[in-house]
Amino acid sequence: MSERYFALQASLPPLPYFATAVRLPISDLRIGQRRSLLTPDDRRALETAMDLVRWRRQLPEASDQRVALMYRRFMQECQNEELKAFVQFRAGLRAVMAALRSKRRHQEPRSDQLCGFGHWDYVIRKRWHEPDLGLSHVFPWIGEAHHLLESGDALALEKLLMDAVWNRLQPLNDAYPFRFEAIFAYIFKWDILARWLGFNADGARARFAAMLGEVYGDYRIEFN
Repeated sequence: MSERYFALQASLPPLPYFATAVRLPISDLRIGQRRSLLTPDDRRALETAMDLVRWRRQLPEASDQRVALMYRRFMQECQNEELKAFVQFRAGLRAVMAALRSKRRHQEPRSDQLCGFGHWDYVIRKRWHEPDLGLSHVFPWIGEAHHLLESGDALALEKLLMDAVWNRLQPLNDAYPFRFEAIFAYIFKWDILARWLGFNADGARARFAAMLGEVYGDYRIEFN
């Protein structure tokens, strides 16, 4: 496997920082071809993680309960601790933004609705009335996200969230060279880069307005 992943990572061109990039260094088709070179177990784990991370795009009709079940099953079955930690981080990001959106509308969490998955739901409910939901030590960007949400700066909010995810992935490249961890980090960073290059200010404002207009209980946020 080490030789396979050495060759795989060596075939991937460097990724520029998403906010300053002008083009994709590798196409979606090529990324898909590289993913096919993963071992079957790693490929299945990555595909499930991508479904969870890209919930809105890949599972648009899925209920909160169905995705929560997928999340729990993934956390039980996935053998890679770094991939599990990343999916958990993304679940927390989604839960925090959903909670901030509801707090902005002065709504309380309902007992029959999910705030997030796993322990995020418990923490957010318990510390709902704290400005940072008791999670600023885990997500130090919460204060800025709240400010951007209030001010309606859609593009800046999208950049803030993408930057948080990018920075969460960046250390994996150095810590796990030529291993699955570095490769899945690359693929998720490529996804951020592709999405950012497809954004524009008008589109960001439209997504922002749609996000604020969603009814309470549908915790899907636009960035995922």
